[in-house]
Amino acid sequence: MKFEFINKDIIVYIPRDIINFNLLIKEEIERFVKDIILRLKKKHNKKISGFYKVEVYQNDTYGLIFDIKKQNDLDLFPDLIDLKLIILYESEMFLELDDYFLLDKYSKVYEYNKKYYIDISLLEEKEILRLLEFSKIIYGEKKKQLENFLILLRNMI
Repeated sequence: MKFEFINKDIIVYIPRDIINFNLLIKEEIERFVKDIILRLKKKHNKKISGFYKVEVYQNDTYGLIFDIKKQNDLDLFPDLIDLKLIILYESEMFLELDDYFLLDKYSKVYEYNKKYYIDISLLEEKEILRLLEFSKIIYGEKKKQLENFLILLRNMI
């Protein structure tokens, strides 16, 4: 599990290998989001309060990504947390790498602006875990925008 803190927003990356529940059951994802928020408050000493919009990107191959964005504070209850949860099932994701030779054995490789991309759904779990050390996950709106500029370098079957 990896946490990124950007101003008051938080991104949580959760690979499938540490998830022990069904990724398609909304109630289980909601419970997991609450556990992660409590873990952030207790173990990472983050002051989390107010109203948050949580977009959950679910991908059967990778796992989950929580995009937690603070919307505003709650004036009357300064320690209260209110979450609006949006689950985006079957979200498409790419891995972005700087080194083409890490991807030389894969069938479909894209390029844009001296960066290389591969669709996560084309990889096995152990390959994803190996490549995560050298890559960044692209998902959501950024992935949609990027698709317009990608150039297919190799398409072998």
